[in-house]
Amino acid sequence: MTKEYIIAVDIGGTNVEAALCRLDGEIVASDEFSTQDYVDTGLIEELSSRIQSILQQQNVSIDQVSSAGLGVPGVVNIVEGIVYSAPNLKWEHYHVKKALEEKLKIPVFVENDVNTGLLGEAVYGAAKGKRDVILIMVGTSIGAGLMLDGKLYRGSNFGAGEIGYMISDCDAADKGFTPVKEGYGFLSSKMGGYPIGKAYSDQSGKLTKTDEVFQLAQQGDELAVSIIDESVLHLGMAITNMVSLLNPELVLIGGGVGKSAEKYLHKIDQMLKNNIPFPVELGISALADQSVLYGAAALCQKQYLNENQNYCTLF
Repeated sequence: MTKEYIIAVDIGGTNVEAALCRLDGEIVASDEFSTQDYVDTGLIEELSSRIQSILQQQNVSIDQVSSAGLGVPGVVNIVEGIVYSAPNLKWEHYHVKKALEEKLKIPVFVENDVNTGLLGEAVYGAAKGKRDVILIMVGTSIGAGLMLDGKLYRGSNFGAGEIGYMISDCDAADKGFTPVKEGYGFLSSKMGGYPIGKAYSDQSGKLTKTDEVFQLAQQGDELAVSIIDESVLHLGMAITNMVSLLNPELVLIGGGVGKSAEKYLHKIDQMLKNNIPFPVELGISALADQSVLYGAAALCQKQYLNENQNYCTLF
């Protein structure tokens, strides 16, 4: 049977989105569910069930699907399909590729979610035609994808871009710090949906969502302004250090919280101009919260290109 479709999946700390796509990446249908509702009861089982439902609703057989691409948070061994550590999912050395392949009976390609988002931007979005790019994804937590000379840079142990462990405070570097959540590093304890929402909720005594904190800051709430300003400062310091080290032509900020931080982009841009002697373009992800989904489709397209002897060095 002709392979006409691919499956793209974005597993985030807050939500999981699965999509049935055509071979060119066009999304035919998608479904979304809460990540934390299934962390303890079987996330991959629920994902498989949702994918099967999409196929049934679209009258598509699994035999028409060539493969599935999966963007997942944490340190990911892309060769063996193992997630070494993903605190938000409670995954430690989890064989996610094997688990989903056993459910779907098709090849599954796995990549770190921010790297996947960068692929999406490179193929379909704001990084198209660029060769040296950093994507900072700010969602529940924070991470970075690095494209150097047209290729993803993953590091010796697949840990490149785990900027949540960066330290942007001298006292914390010297004396240590208390992470906002088990497994979180310093930067991910300062910038991201979880730390921002928790900081406001703890200090105000009122349970407040992250997007509400940004809204309150825009309305002049002093506590919200203080928390957001501090978070943006730490983010700007991290970006400044990364730019000074890697000299990219473009830095993109994406993710749900990243979109909310767009109004503060000028502050980070000014930090870069004040401290970096060479130019760098700073912008927002063009694909917004779907960059990982499109990147997951690109993972499958990469395999298709390889099989047809048309290898793309972008990946």
